[in-house]
Amino acid sequence: MIFLLIILAPFLYGIIASLLFMRFYAFASAFAISVSQALNCAYAEFFNHALLKSKGPYLFGDPNETTSYVLGRNRKIDNLTLVGLGLAKFLNWLDPNHVEDASETPQ
Repeated sequence: MIFLLIILAPFLYGIIASLLFMRFYAFASAFAISVSQALNCAYAEFFNHALLKSKGPYLFGDPNETTSYVLGRNRKIDNLTLVGLGLAKFLNWLDPNHVEDASETPQ
């Protein structure tokens, strides 16, 4: 119970406060970037193996880069496997040109 309060209370406060002050998009965007950076680090070895054709100049694992950034960089140099291309296409379906735009954004 205490664990839930420690984890969920600040998160719920952030959502409620951002809704009250009309900043929900900024909150959701920052949250999504943080999750993407965490996934980039936590699953670096798996992503490097499953999503990349070869160990190129843009590898997963940098805590300051998002997963979309690394996908976009590798897509530009044709270094994505079929699974990597599928993930990039899915992200682009959700948000047109997502990985391309992310690869151009300074990290």
